[in-house]
This record gives sequence, structure tokens and C-alpha cells, in this order.
Amino acid sequence: TQGRPKIIPQVIPKDLPKDMPKDMPKDMRVLLRNPRRELDIAGPRRVHALLADLELNRESHLVIRNGTLVPSDEELAADDVVEIRPVISGGAV
Repeated sequence: TQGRPKIIPQVIPKDLPKDMPKDMPKDMRVLLRNPRRELDIAGPRRVHALLADLELNRESHLVIRNGTLVPSDEELAADDVVEIRPVISGGAV
């Protein structure tokens, strides 16, 4: 889509070296499910903006931080770890 910046995933090791400067900006860790992948994305940003940047529909995805569902107007901190799961529904036959 036009006018919306594309997110370019960065490869950042999970265990940072001990001599890493403490004032180095941290990225938000985003865990995507189905297909499973991990992205490091600059923050802070609101849930609806994160989903829009990832081109994911809010109505069909759940955003979870620390085991709690996060509403779309909530701001995610730059050092948050969030999980995005697709909504799966089913029913009896």
C-alpha cells in the first residue's frame, strides 16, 4: 500500500554480547504464528499500526503481551515481546 512504510526485519541475536551499550535502542520482539516466525521491529507503536504495517487484519488476528490480549488502541513499548496469532474458529458438524 502507498504511503505506509514497509517493515524490514532485522536479524538480532537473542543473546546480546555483555559489552553491548546499555543505551542502545531495543526493538520490539514480535512472534508471529502460522507460519511461525520472529521479527524485531522498532517501537513504540500502537497495536493497530503494528498490524497495519505487517499487513495483517485486526479482525482476524489476536495480539498478546505477557499472556494478556491487547486492544488495538494500546501502545506497545519498544522493548515489549508480543505474540500475534490468527483467529481460528470452528464448530460442530
